[in-house]
Amino acid sequence: MEVIQCKCASCQAILATFFNLWTQIGKSYFIPTIEAQGNTQMIAKEPTRIGEAGYLVAECELQDVACAKCDNVIGLMCLSSPVNHVLHEKTTIVFLKKNGKPVELNVRHTLKLRNDSRPGSYPANDHFNPDSDTAGFQVVSQFDSAVSRIEKEMAKLNSTLGQLQSDFDLHKADLKSVKIEVSSGEFSTQNSFKLSRLESQVRTANAAIFEMKKLSEEVNREDVELRNDLLISREDYKQLENVTWAYKRM
Repeated sequence: MEVIQCKCASCQAILATFFNLWTQIGKSYFIPTIEAQGNTQMIAKEPTRIGEAGYLVAECELQDVACAKCDNVIGLMCLSSPVNHVLHEKTTIVFLKKNGKPVELNVRHTLKLRNDSRPGSYPANDHFNPDSDTAGFQVVSQFDSAVSRIEKEMAKLNSTLGQLQSDFDLHKADLKSVKIEVSSGEFSTQNSFKLSRLESQVRTANAAIFEMKKLSEEVNREDVELRNDLLISREDYKQLENVTWAYKRM
């Protein structure tokens, strides 16, 4: 599963890392299906407030979330919500910078920001308005996922191993040629030096090939283990998604 990194569009500080699974609200707001992984650089800001009537967040207790470095507001935190509401306790809602360059988010569900039955026009809510000029999140993809990284390492190792094997074969051929000259009586000090040098090169190349093969086997094992872990994780996330979707339909 792709992992994406979110930065503050105002100061470029890394705010959090998410799995690329989202629910979209309106045009600009996104809720992560799975909350941020690891440490985050987001802080809650007082005061709390109740969501405006006519919006999806109506009757929800909300609190601004800001960048810990520059204090720029980048989203909301739902502290509490009505029974069977789509937003749960501690749900993070983020919004993206309009002129940023977000990666393609994997949006599984889309929700309307405003209630269709809402009569007339309501005053804009500066804290939950898709047209807000607040910088918000800038999402940057981390395409160097673990599997991709290991596959690249394996490709480099295999390339290096192939080159070492070619050098080893050349050294062996040269060594064989010199040994034939020595055995035929065409021995000289120059041949003796060349023989010694070639024997040393063959030993060095052989040792390097041995170490590279060991490293390649270790990386291959790591790749297999990681793929198995990812397979298990995908199944877990699929089950989590099914449970979340079932809850939303209640």
